[in-house]
Formats: sequence, C-alpha cells, structure tokens
Amino acid sequence: MKKLISFLLCLSLLQTLTLPAFAQNRTIQIRTLEDLISLSEHCISDRYSDGLTVELMNDLTLDRSFTPIPLFQGVFEGNGHTISGLLIDSEASTCGFFRQILERGTVRNLHVVGEVIPSGSGEFVGGIVGKNSGILTACSFSGTVSGIRCVGGIAGSNMPTGRIEHSTAAGEVNGQHKVGGIGGENAGSISACTNSAAVGTKDMGSISLDINSVSQDIGSVS
Repeated sequence: MKKLISFLLCLSLLQTLTLPAFAQNRTIQIRTLEDLISLSEHCISDRYSDGLTVELMNDLTLDRSFTPIPLFQGVFEGNGHTISGLLIDSEASTCGFFRQILERGTVRNLHVVGEVIPSGSGEFVGGIVGKNSGILTACSFSGTVSGIRCVGGIAGSNMPTGRIEHSTAAGEVNGQHKVGGIGGENAGSISACTNSAAVGTKDMGSISLDINSVSQDIGSVS
C-alpha cells in the first residue's frame, strides 16, 4: 500500500511539472518575434491567457513563421509599439492579428500594420481581430483588410460584450456584406474611433469615412 501511495504521489508531481502553468496574475514580456510566436502557440487554449498580462517591449516585424493568436482573454499592453508585416493570405475565417479576443480580454495601445486578405469564405476578418468580445482601446491598424462577410479595419465582428474605443483604421477595407472601417458587424459598443480607410463593397465603389465619437459603426454596409 505504501508503495502504491508513493507511486501515485510521484505520478501527480510529474503531471504538475509537465503541464503548463495557468496561475493567475502572471506577466510576460514580448521582446522578440520568437517570444510572440511562443505566445501564439500557447494561446490555442483560452486557459493560458486567463489572468495573463502581456507587455510588448519593442516594435516587431513579422514573417511567415507567425500565425494569428487564436484565443486571448488576458491583458495585451502594446505600450504604443508597432507590429508590422502582418500577412494573412491563406484560406481562413475569423482572422486578424488575433483570431478572437474573449470577454475578459483587453488589448490596448497596440498598432498593427499589414495585410489581412484571406482566401476562401473570408468571414469575420479584421485588422486587429476577427471576433471581439472584449475591450480594444487606443489601437490602430494600417493596411489592407479584405474578405467576404463581416470585414472591418479593426474588428470583423464586434460581439455584444465587445467594446472598441479611441481606435483608428487607415488604408483599405473591402468585402461583400457587412463591411466597415472600424467594425464590419457591430452588436457591441464602438466609441471615439476614427476611420480614414477607404471602404468598398463588391456592388459599391470605395468611399472614405471619418468616424468620431460614435456608439455604433455607422460606416457599416450590408
């Protein structure tokens, strides 16, 4: 019996050592592209970022080794830094720098430059995030966003719990249904945001919009 108890204790300790830590109130710093790639790989589970604070410490330039952060529900502090070179051009939906920001997620002071132009169904496509259920504040995207449905310069879809504040979009946003400079589809709150991106649909020419202090993305068309 003693040997069995000892074996079970050892097994429990081994499992503890090999599983990733999900303790609350953790902080990590992103200094290199490799750090960012590691974060993305860990965020396949929503548990990993729960209670996590991420601090971006430098401007970074992405390459093909980076894939969008799948699920995020911690705090991503961009510190005013710019992530450039974002390129999403393979077949995808629910895509942006983040695929989904969950309800407890906050992203602030982050600037992203690049192209989000997936092939295929192209649904829920945004420069910063595909689907936002959390808080985006003082963020910006500059570049090209293109998809089929729910396409936005910041968020493809701003969900009912989503808030986008004091953020800006520039460049070009194109789609066929539910297309907007800030959010392609908005069921939440969009306020004090500015869009200078040209917004176009398949059936309408490009138009330039400037959105300030709005509670809904009046630039959306469907």
